[in-house]
Amino acid sequence: MNKLTESRTRQFEAANADFRAGLVHFALGFTYLFRAAKHLFAGLALSLVLITLFSQKVNAGYTEKFVSWTAAGAGTWEDKDLSGDGVPANAVCEIVIGNMENAAENLGGVRANGSAIDRYVLLQEAEGAVSAADAYQFVTMFVQADASSIIECYAQDIANITFWLVGYWDSGTYVEKFSSFTVGASAAWTVKDLTGDGVGANEICEITVANNNDIDEQEAGVREVGSAIERKILLVRAEGGGVVPVSLIVKADASSQVEVYAQTDGNINLYLMGYWSANPTGFTYVSTFTTISNPSANVTWEDKDLSAGDHNVPANSVVEIVTGHDVPTSTSTLGMRANGSALSRQFDISEAEAGGLNCVRAHVSADASSIMETYYDNHNKGPGYVFYLTGYWEPVGNTAPTAPTNLGQYDSNWSSITWGAWTNYNVIRATFTLDDPDVGDTLQFNIQVSSHSDFSFNYINSTSPATATLAQAATNYITTALANGTWYWRVMATDIGGLSSGYSSATVVNGKHFGVDKSSPATVDDLSWLKVTTTTVKLSWTAIAHDGYSGWSTYEVYYKQDGEPGTGDTHWDSSNASSLGTRTTANVTITGLTANTTYYFKIRGKDEAGNYGELSSNSCFVQTSSGTFIYADVYWPGTWNGWTVTTNLSRLYTNNMPSGYCKQTSTPTTNHECKMSLYDWSTDWGLLAGVPSYDQVLTFYDTDTNNAALSGAITGNYLTVVSPTSPGTDGQKFGFLKTSASPVYIYSVSGGTDNVNADVCSSTITITLSDSKCAEEKVLIRYSTSNWTTATPFVTAWLSSYNIYKATIPGQAAGKTVKWYAMTSTVENPVSDTDYLTLSCETNNGNNYSYTITNPQAPNAPTAHAQFVSGWTSLSFGDWTQYQTIRATFTITDNNAGDTLQFNIQFSTHSDFSFNYINSTSPATATLDEGATNYVTTALANGTWYWRVMATDDGGLSGPYSSGTAVSGRHFGIDTIDPPTPAAPILARADNMRPRLDLSWTKVEDLLSGTSNYLIYRATFSFTSVGAANVSYAGTADHPAESYNDTTDLLPNTTYFYCIAARDYAGNTAKSANSSKRTARIDIDGELTDWSTSVTAPKINASTVTAVTTKGSVSYYEWIWRDKPDDERSEGT
Repeated sequence: MNKLTESRTRQFEAANADFRAGLVHFALGFTYLFRAAKHLFAGLALSLVLITLFSQKVNAGYTEKFVSWTAAGAGTWEDKDLSGDGVPANAVCEIVIGNMENAAENLGGVRANGSAIDRYVLLQEAEGAVSAADAYQFVTMFVQADASSIIECYAQDIANITFWLVGYWDSGTYVEKFSSFTVGASAAWTVKDLTGDGVGANEICEITVANNNDIDEQEAGVREVGSAIERKILLVRAEGGGVVPVSLIVKADASSQVEVYAQTDGNINLYLMGYWSANPTGFTYVSTFTTISNPSANVTWEDKDLSAGDHNVPANSVVEIVTGHDVPTSTSTLGMRANGSALSRQFDISEAEAGGLNCVRAHVSADASSIMETYYDNHNKGPGYVFYLTGYWEPVGNTAPTAPTNLGQYDSNWSSITWGAWTNYNVIRATFTLDDPDVGDTLQFNIQVSSHSDFSFNYINSTSPATATLAQAATNYITTALANGTWYWRVMATDIGGLSSGYSSATVVNGKHFGVDKSSPATVDDLSWLKVTTTTVKLSWTAIAHDGYSGWSTYEVYYKQDGEPGTGDTHWDSSNASSLGTRTTANVTITGLTANTTYYFKIRGKDEAGNYGELSSNSCFVQTSSGTFIYADVYWPGTWNGWTVTTNLSRLYTNNMPSGYCKQTSTPTTNHECKMSLYDWSTDWGLLAGVPSYDQVLTFYDTDTNNAALSGAITGNYLTVVSPTSPGTDGQKFGFLKTSASPVYIYSVSGGTDNVNADVCSSTITITLSDSKCAEEKVLIRYSTSNWTTATPFVTAWLSSYNIYKATIPGQAAGKTVKWYAMTSTVENPVSDTDYLTLSCETNNGNNYSYTITNPQAPNAPTAHAQFVSGWTSLSFGDWTQYQTIRATFTITDNNAGDTLQFNIQFSTHSDFSFNYINSTSPATATLDEGATNYVTTALANGTWYWRVMATDDGGLSGPYSSGTAVSGRHFGIDTIDPPTPAAPILARADNMRPRLDLSWTKVEDLLSGTSNYLIYRATFSFTSVGAANVSYAGTADHPAESYNDTTDLLPNTTYFYCIAARDYAGNTAKSANSSKRTARIDIDGELTDWSTSVTAPKINASTVTAVTTKGSVSYYEWIWRDKPDDERSEGT
């Protein structure tokens, strides 16, 4: 080959990556025309090298590549997008990293996008490298790309660290690690437990072994536990610092253990680079360690059959190859690739000074005959080359999964739901076990949830996860909220190869898998008692209706002695009285009570799904009978509060009444009755109930207008006699309170228990009475700020609605504790003898209620700032936008419980907020609760903007302004102006060898947000709109580049029209006018012709034909021809 021919050949090889898409069409056509050619023309001036291209993906799963790049910045992790190199989403990529600095070690590494692991290795200097790309010290790592095919790379020195994508797996899950360890022993295989690093049973690991000794070469290796393979490599010394590494794949055992080896412990570093939690689909890994014979010729790719000998590699396996050399005085070029590949997959390895190997690992796809290709540059350098087969990924067959088993169903608290049962949870967790006959297969499942037993309509029909990545094990699925009713579900499994099992068998009981019922039984509102004995109470109510979903379970009757019962108190249900298990039941007798004791009762219903009704709206209280007569002589004063009491009422006794309650000695008559009052006056003497007031309360009623017993005091009225202590002593003091209707009692109170800020001071309390009161009854709050040691004031409550009253205790000084209780009386301000003038009261079971006045604190500075444009699209801090209306979001909080807030927000074009375009307080008063809120601006002008916000509480205290989150000197920028219009691009035809057009244009500077990049559009016709039909997007040139070389899908001898669109950082664009240019035609045999035109093959000179290679029955040749001025041709065939 003459120098001109060699020069043109190198040009074509260098341009191969760009030219391949067009050349393949050209090569296929010319291969057909010239495959039978035996001769070439000699002495040609114009040369072509015909390169026949082959698929580089021999096996399903692993694709070989050979693409290099360098990092843009030194000493930092940066994104690398591999989608343009054909890497699909989530692929596991094999990356080789090389240091070519011949005088210093350098760090290089790769990791997953978004990872925080500093996953780089300090590579020793490249001994013997004398120029750029001359030779390297290598390390290999796997890394999993993200959904956008992006990884991260790191280079300490961007001029000397190079990265190569040498292949990728399109399936499997690789968990990256970077855990360093040592063997702990010298010259002995030692077990290493990787459980602590997250490695599971039988998972495939990637481990890098590295020599750090700067004097001697060192052996190191990894292998499976119990293996007899001496799987170790003698690594060259790390003379200039750093390490000499090689990465190997190894399978952990069932205990997550491997064996490791170091010739001298401490001289070998080991790194767990990562492991496969899910193997590449359809492959299992096998460790081995055999030597592949070296190529027999220099600078030649040579087939290697791995099916025979010690290798025994199955067809279509992906083999793991370590290649290296121990030549101490020169560098070497070694390569490995798939059989028939056109990739120049060669590695320039630095010299192995003083013995040991400098090496590199890569995977290769063996073909159906277990053949791959190897390469080295100089057979005459000695026997120092080596190709090790260190393992292979063997294809496995695929069998469909089995139907899921071990089905179970639970509520969201993991409480089991029996098949056919009802539940009041509408979010259900279905559990099941996935299994597959193929060990290592990963799975996904499809679950259907339906209200139809034949699954003719499915409310849920969900496949999870999106791809088959689940291990064969128990898993579960959580439904969305389901409606009330009967439900069925079933599930099937699908493996990574797409084979599916049948659906699981259904477990249906009572016509359903389970039933959902979240409706509650109605509330009883008329609980009362019918009969009382010394130890029993018979209760009555109206039977309640139910919604009919799950059916009835039981009534539950709760009771206690002191105050209204709750659901934590003693109760009866169907286990105590079977009649309560029937919804139509309307009464029950509670037994086992204590004589002469007051009990309070409430009732609620419960359905089969476990839903409870509310406790009855009224409580029934009743006193059990004492069964005894107790006599007591009591002296009543002759006058009290203006009343005259005659002495014939001074003899009192109790008869089947609560202890201390009294009635007249003489037999009662219709007009002179003395009774205990509950709700009305129809109660017989033997069925008395307690009264909600002080210990001893007796209410008289007299309808005899002529009765002189109480000297005109109570005719037609109710007289309540109050004694706070037990009667029975002469001189006993009583209170007489007259009302025109039966007195009410206090049912409940609320409020007045939360601490109050000194800036608020006052506290409002709500008092609920048992019924609407009569005019004589006063509703009061009695309170003290001195723990009742000084005079205690009263606050009169006002009517809020019917039986609900409110009272406000006035403000007090900070630090004061206010104690209070509610009461009713006939006296407006019963300062003296308060207890004797009390009709009823609520004292928190004698403990009183209380709260404390606290000092107020200012609100906190708002947090959780964010900014958005139209449609709640997030706008990053420091970014530019075309939108002029901005939504600012933030969270406001306060240190004072119960405070409400407002906020003040400022928007300014000045970073010091010396002038504010917006200075808004929202809302007008402090009414906002603590939490997240937002503010929407009016339209803002173009430019740089800042904003901040502060909170003010309802006491007028303001917190500090929030700290700004300014990036690139702004919170955000607004730019609605298009960049300057670019000039039409200048087009140039690159050469006559292929269709390529080079574009250049004048720089466009956007003076507001700045020029981001240029967009290039192309068509075969003149166009004004880039959105028009058949106008294609040709590519992007990053600012400040003002040129672009277009080789994509261009046809020869075709006119193309181009325009350039300049885009600024806010997204505004401006496009140029069209420019046009015709692509080149190919000069063949003196004719300028399209590639699509058939031409007659020129005669060729056999002496210039060189056989390149033979594949099967087809021979491939390389030749040159040239047109002579007089179109002469050499004779021959």
